[in-house]
Amino acid sequence: MAHGNHEFMLVGYLDDIEKRPLKFVDPIPSARICDACGNIPRSTYTLLCGHILCGTCYDGSATKGGCACPLDGDVCATEDVTSKAFPAENILNRKVHCWNEASGCHVVLPASEVAKHFRHDCQHHRSRCPTCLATVLWRDLCAHLKSGCTEFVLCAVPEALAVTAENDENHLVAFQKRVERRVGEIDAKLAQLSLQGDSQNDKLVDLSHNLNHLNEVTREVRAASVKLLESLDHSVTELKALSNERSECIMASISSVLTSVQYPNMQLCTVTGYAAHKDKALKNGWSNTMGEKVYLRRYYVSWGVAFRNISGSVALHLRLQLHKGQNDEFLKWPFSNKLKLSVIHPETREERHVCAVPDLSQDYVRYYCKPVEVSSEAVYFPNAKHELSHLERDGYVHTDQLSLKMEVL
Repeated sequence: MAHGNHEFMLVGYLDDIEKRPLKFVDPIPSARICDACGNIPRSTYTLLCGHILCGTCYDGSATKGGCACPLDGDVCATEDVTSKAFPAENILNRKVHCWNEASGCHVVLPASEVAKHFRHDCQHHRSRCPTCLATVLWRDLCAHLKSGCTEFVLCAVPEALAVTAENDENHLVAFQKRVERRVGEIDAKLAQLSLQGDSQNDKLVDLSHNLNHLNEVTREVRAASVKLLESLDHSVTELKALSNERSECIMASISSVLTSVQYPNMQLCTVTGYAAHKDKALKNGWSNTMGEKVYLRRYYVSWGVAFRNISGSVALHLRLQLHKGQNDEFLKWPFSNKLKLSVIHPETREERHVCAVPDLSQDYVRYYCKPVEVSSEAVYFPNAKHELSHLERDGYVHTDQLSLKMEVL
């Protein structure tokens, strides 16, 4: 079965890609992925509870004579752990995206070759412009600078534009002051030349024309700079608004994704009409309850309890029903997760629980297979039970009701 996520880190394959995130093109089988850390190791360790660990997580869970599963706490003897080493080629030959995908590199190649491509062949490494602070490709940085920071921009920075606009205005003011100072010097020189006689009149006329032209050009430059600053200010405002809008969209998308992929592993419920259920079981042999549909560990299920009368003694058993859900293609089938039914004391909040393991033998496996229609048949667990006489004796029954909790481990 394939895993829904496509980005993982490899452990124990090649130094060049060791513990660096790789985005795979195709899904990775769940049997290759550590259930604890989410990495892909060369060797896996499968515990009796069904969880798969890498070597690091297995060593970190070691106990005397075995290990305790870090996910559900089940203790497993060393001889009951199944270890398996996989060929490295199976993963290294799978196609991955270049690490510079976000910068525009669309190369897809085997995982074993991505580091070489990234170091020697990829032309999409990013850099930051020292002038405008925009993000550009390293290969385009010089061309970007030569263009006056107007071309080859991957990601413009609105704040940087504002700083650039302010710097441009300061440069223009300084330029105008220099021009005015030069005009003053020229006027002084003209005053000296006028004393030298009429022989200099033609030169003075030409110089005066040039000065007038220079002043006209200065006014035009000043007007153009004001217009440019207004345009830049408008662009900065638009970019800020666009940035805020995109940030809101991204946050909404992230929230939607998190909501769709994160599910709880437990649910609380209250069984009312305790006495009526018990009486019905004593009279008819059984009385069943079933709650609403809910996602638990991404499985779409309903759960409840069965009051069963065996030789005049009524016990409380766990019931379960699987439904067709939106995550079925990414889940492990048949359903084999360990279940825990807890009864909660109404005053002390102490919990008394029993565990149930799906019976995957030929006679019962149909209850735990992936639903083909809307729902599978409901099933109860005969060996996971609470004796009602014990619950009544210890005060777990209050105001004709029981407080229950069911967990998918």
